[in-house]
Amino acid sequence: MRRRGLVVGLGSIGRRHLANFRGLCPVDEIAVLRRSEDDGTARKLGADLVFTQLSEAIAFSPDWSIIATPATMHVESAIALANAGSGLLVEKPLAASVQEARMLVEWCQQRNHTLMTGYNLRFDPTLQALQRSITDGKIGCVLGIEASVGQYLPDWRPGVDYRKSVSARRSLGGGALLELSHELDYVNWIGGGKMQVVGAQLKKTGALQIDVEDWVDLHLQDPSGVLASIHLDFLSRVPHRVCRVTGAEGSLVWDGIGRTTTCLTVGSEEIVSQASGDDRNESYLAMARHFLSCVYGDSPPLVDGSQGLGVIEMVEAARQMNDTLSQAA
Repeated sequence: MRRRGLVVGLGSIGRRHLANFRGLCPVDEIAVLRRSEDDGTARKLGADLVFTQLSEAIAFSPDWSIIATPATMHVESAIALANAGSGLLVEKPLAASVQEARMLVEWCQQRNHTLMTGYNLRFDPTLQALQRSITDGKIGCVLGIEASVGQYLPDWRPGVDYRKSVSARRSLGGGALLELSHELDYVNWIGGGKMQVVGAQLKKTGALQIDVEDWVDLHLQDPSGVLASIHLDFLSRVPHRVCRVTGAEGSLVWDGIGRTTTCLTVGSEEIVSQASGDDRNESYLAMARHFLSCVYGDSPPLVDGSQGLGVIEMVEAARQMNDTLSQAA
């Protein structure tokens, strides 16, 4: 019997997943669930079937499902498909609220069901090299972490009105805090998994004429006192994505655009890891392979539902702190 997979949603990330899983699973039967009738895109990318109703997808009984719809739509389809026996890879963020994310995580935990959160940067070899270098003690005891990402939102999807995109609409889970939550996930990961938000400022600058925050600054701390700062924005005309970890014996610098990790110590500079070319799809493919090993093997998800929930908890804590600060001003 052929293995079966499903991609829910056919926006830019859904199309990427469909093409990737089609390449990794050439003989599997892969279906797409989307709201509109097939315009040929799904078939062109390798879909065998196209559904427009969730009931049709459930009857298809997929072994695995990729949830690639807006965050506000994740939980309903995810739980229904998991109930039908499908392993889940839910695109980041896991959900639009802590309540929904917790409901999904607890549901899957109670049934020992595969639930993975789609933070693909965890599978980037240069970021993995940064984390290994910290674990190996390459810079000694970690003292602090600084992460920053910025990219001009109108440049994200050329030819599309950015103001109508998921990223720009609060009703669909948009805003810099959720859309750029990769930084919250990986900073918590390299920081040992116990980071808590202790300060937050969110701002709608008005520069993009959108109803969500386009500028975010966060401060985090772990129980040992290690501090971290995270900056997120939709405004930087020159894209950047960088993380600097300062240790007692040196620093590690990750350049997510140049795809390098460098170790800096007194009098020396060493490239720890450098990825060849600008292949952003590499981490998505690695994530897809890992997810399939979780569904068809015994591998636990590298980024499970609990970690996805942890990010949403940090997001809500940041919003509450920002609201408190705004009211006090």
